[in-house]
Amino acid sequence: MISQREAKRLRRENVRLLKMLSEQRKDWRGEWPEGTVICRLTQAPDAIRFCVETARRLHHAVVCTVQGTDVVFFGAELPKT
Repeated sequence: MISQREAKRLRRENVRLLKMLSEQRKDWRGEWPEGTVICRLTQAPDAIRFCVETARRLHHAVVCTVQGTDVVFFGAELPKT
């Protein structure tokens, strides 16, 4: 068993991590319309296309998308720190 203090700390950490994940998903969602195409692999091998599609279905951050048999990579300016 864990203490109430530990449970509260874990809840706060969980909320923080879920918020961070949500923000990451928003940043990388879609085909990155505000990004610039920096590379296109034409007739990309199946293995590469499946990796990209799997990552996107799992809502993982990727800066590329599959368009037909091509894989398109995007770039954008980094936020100023």
